[in-house]
Amino acid sequence: MKTNLEIIREFYETLNPELVDPHVDRNVADSFTDNRYQGQKAVQEWAATFAMSFETVFE
Repeated sequence: MKTNLEIIREFYETLNPELVDPHVDRNVADSFTDNRYQGQKAVQEWAATFAMSFETVFE
């Protein structure tokens, strides 16, 4: 059985929405965004946008 940390790492590596609880309610309040994301697809889209923000910084 995977640990929570392993699941989180796998999600950020693959952005597989099936790794996220279908009823997820993610509130993001930081220097990047200030939004609420509900559902697997919304969290997947947020993570992809979040990851792209770092790719442009480190290119």
